[in-house]
Amino acid sequence: MASKAFDMFCHQVCSVIRWKPARYAAWAELDAHLEDHAAVLEEQGVPPEEAARRAVEAMGDPYKLGHQLDKCHSPLVPRLSRIFALLALSVLLLSLVIGLRAGTGIFALTGLSPKTGPLPHDGYGTLEISGTATGGGGLSGYQLASAGEAGLVLVSMSYPGEETLREYQLQCPLIITRRQFWQPPMNFLRTEVSWTDDAGGSGSIRTSSVVRHALLGSVALLEIKDPTPGARQFTVTLSTLALLAALFLLWVSLERPMPTIALACAQAGPANGFTGGEVVASGPVRLNKAQPDTDAWAVLRSGDTYAVASLKRTAGLLWTVPGYDLHVLSWMDEYTLYPWRVAYTPYSYLDDSNPSGLFPEIRSELIPLAICTDPAVTRVEGEFLWLGRWEDPQEALADRGVSISWSSAGEGVWVGAPVTSPTPALPDGSGHSGALSIWLRGYDAAGNLVCSYDPTEDRE
Repeated sequence: MASKAFDMFCHQVCSVIRWKPARYAAWAELDAHLEDHAAVLEEQGVPPEEAARRAVEAMGDPYKLGHQLDKCHSPLVPRLSRIFALLALSVLLLSLVIGLRAGTGIFALTGLSPKTGPLPHDGYGTLEISGTATGGGGLSGYQLASAGEAGLVLVSMSYPGEETLREYQLQCPLIITRRQFWQPPMNFLRTEVSWTDDAGGSGSIRTSSVVRHALLGSVALLEIKDPTPGARQFTVTLSTLALLAALFLLWVSLERPMPTIALACAQAGPANGFTGGEVVASGPVRLNKAQPDTDAWAVLRSGDTYAVASLKRTAGLLWTVPGYDLHVLSWMDEYTLYPWRVAYTPYSYLDDSNPSGLFPEIRSELIPLAICTDPAVTRVEGEFLWLGRWEDPQEALADRGVSISWSSAGEGVWVGAPVTSPTPALPDGSGHSGALSIWLRGYDAAGNLVCSYDPTEDRE
């Protein structure tokens, strides 16, 4: 009988509780409380039926109690919890899908331990000179170590409508590990690095981005752009501020020095029968109208023999001598003063007589050089023109001769400003023809004429 009374009361209370899981908990708790209350009354001598009735009455109005319990166990919270759980699961699944497609997050990891690949990095560029790297250090809870290899990489960058840009990069992979596994990957982009080399060069750079992540570390790429020509040994340290909290020291060694103008000329000399020469003068190639194929020139001397080289810039300050662009002036022993030309470049000449440009006149622009073996000469003068074999030299000079503006470029070497001159028309009007001719005169400090060169002296 008591059980039926208790069941009826619990049913009335739970009928107004909306959250189903709360009904079972409330029913069990109420039933246990009623049983305990009735047992106490029975110990006091109250009959069981009377004890059950009084225990139910002591609980009050079942519907009022049910509404109070419903407020405490509103179904809104668990329903929102389910919604948030579904949203969180959806976001997680979406993140995994996006990470898988974009290769980010855990899908960007390359494995358990960081591993470096061969140079050049990502296969972009050409490895010109191989090398080795040793050393490392610590920084703010991270350990940095050399991967053991380094190299000079030539990187070419081409853009539509623009010339190809070339850049040398000294690339050195670094392995970064963290002392605590919960640390995030190191942002190596913000680390400033200073370097010096055995050629007297120095500088500071900001390291490249971290290129590969693994679960236990990362791989970063250290890049020194356009390093000093001729350098072979490099010492890399962190900036002064970073050194207050860390010690990092790296040594990089290349198999051979990087090319300079002198080194490029020395390497090209033996192939052209010229050895043991040193650069006595050099300069850039800059023309006003034509687009030259070379970027610099150099005059070499070995004893009494001279050679002139045209050089092309491969990247930054580094040079190479294209094939057959080193000319040995073996006949210099016959002259005290001799001219040469570099950056000889044809171009299309347009004027008012040919505005359409259908049949442009082809002219050539060049940079004249004057080489003198007499140390008394301190100044040179000269003229340039294209001379036809049928022409009188003096009349042609007076008519079309171009005066050259000279400046000293080194011991016994003068370089002129870029010059151009029209090629004379043939007498029969069938075209144009002429010989490149440069007249030279050398003067001492007092203004006295010491020597001269006339291109028509050997003219038949």
